[in-house]
Amino acid sequence: MSQYMKAGYTPPKPPKKKKIPPKQKPQTHAPQQATSPQRRPPQTPKKPKVKRPLGVRMVMVLAALLGACTLAVLAFVIVAYQELNAYADQYYPGVYVETVHLGGLTSEQATTALKSKMDARIEAYSLDIVNENGQKIKSFSASDVSLAYDLQGQLNEAWKVGREGNLIERLLTVKSVREQPQVFEWAIRYDAQLLADYVRSLAEQIDCEVVNAQSIFNPSSAQPFAFTEEQTGAQLNQEDLIACLQERLNTLSTQPVVMQITTSEPERTRAMLEQNVSLRARVLSEVDKSSTDNRNTNIRLAVEKINGSVIEPGESFDFNAIVGKRTASDGYMEAEEIAYGEGVSGVGGGVCQVSTAIYQAALCAGMEVTEQHPFVFPAAYAPAGQDATVSDQGLNLTFRNQTDYPLYIKARFYEMDDGAAQIEVTFFGAPLDAVYTLESNITQELEIPEPIRVRDKEQTYVTYMDEEMQVSEGRVGCVAQTYRVAWVAGEETGREMVATSTYQPVAPQIYVGTLLRGSEGE
Repeated sequence: MSQYMKAGYTPPKPPKKKKIPPKQKPQTHAPQQATSPQRRPPQTPKKPKVKRPLGVRMVMVLAALLGACTLAVLAFVIVAYQELNAYADQYYPGVYVETVHLGGLTSEQATTALKSKMDARIEAYSLDIVNENGQKIKSFSASDVSLAYDLQGQLNEAWKVGREGNLIERLLTVKSVREQPQVFEWAIRYDAQLLADYVRSLAEQIDCEVVNAQSIFNPSSAQPFAFTEEQTGAQLNQEDLIACLQERLNTLSTQPVVMQITTSEPERTRAMLEQNVSLRARVLSEVDKSSTDNRNTNIRLAVEKINGSVIEPGESFDFNAIVGKRTASDGYMEAEEIAYGEGVSGVGGGVCQVSTAIYQAALCAGMEVTEQHPFVFPAAYAPAGQDATVSDQGLNLTFRNQTDYPLYIKARFYEMDDGAAQIEVTFFGAPLDAVYTLESNITQELEIPEPIRVRDKEQTYVTYMDEEMQVSEGRVGCVAQTYRVAWVAGEETGREMVATSTYQPVAPQIYVGTLLRGSEGE
């Protein structure tokens, strides 16, 4: 079937034939006739110029400008696209991670370039921790905190350069980093808990409490003093060290970290203690041969309890507290003692000779005596004014250590070859500026009172009323003043009155009988 016969097909019309104008017959020349002057054929008049309105002209100008701008923008887009597309699968020039330039590298190439370098740097990373003097205390390594890096995250951040924002922003960024490179720091990661544990472990090795040197007093030894060493206290500033280590880790800096340690110096060093155990006083008190075994036993017990006493600075020595109650259950025995102006038998007799020796030593050692009581009448073993009576019923001997160092007391009771015995009391402590001695003077005598007559109801001395017997002579009383005298290089440099003691006179006692003669049979 011919294509012309297909249904719905309209054959094209044949082209129209052009009309050919008929040929003009040639004109025959007519006989010339007189003609009038030749006239010019009439000219078609020019159309007057039409001035377009201002609005139309402005539109045309704007259209022209718009077209030019469109062409310019199109050209910029083409150029920008070409420039940006040149690094479609590569990092733009001027992008660095630390010192590694990623420009022109693909993602795989950048990964290879960074990984090898970062692995080597992490593996070799080491940091010294030093004290304030620059002395190395410990080395800090990558393994201590599981130091690592975020390679992919770092590459992703670098890849974003020039790929964020609109076309203009991207192009400006690309041009900017070429002139001023953008450098990314290491994307470091570490275990913060391991870092805290590391610093805590270091603090456990450094931190310590301040410890004062101690003196060990063994009065029974030939060398009574031994000393322990002092210790300076230290405390590591853990927060500061953690902050410094974090700063170094984030940049993989190897600049040493200086630990901040707060120190506390001891108040007492061994050298200070060794210089302050000088002999301050030594007192000897002879125990008469007539002293009974019971009395000597009481003296020995009291001396043993006092021996080895240490009085710290500002503390007081309390005789009754140290010696304790004078009771038979504590080992004390009955012996003669002074009571109410008379020699009587009582448990603990003889202890007052010990308290007297301690009192004399305390004065010679420069101590501040805060309680002391004189005897009723002067004792044979001490000058008037230099005695100290005690009683577990109230009378006591106390003194205070007002120095800056401990006071040590060594006391012993021993028998001599001639049968007598002796009490020795020694005080040790800070050196004295002078040597002290005691000096007592009787400033007043007190007369013996009139005799006291006592009715002898038990007929102990006399029986009848016309009989009497004087059983005691009585004693003269006195007032004594005691001075502490300071000596330097054998010369007196001062004296201080430390006590005024009054010894009351004692009246004679006369016993009188109570019965009439001849009354025995009644």
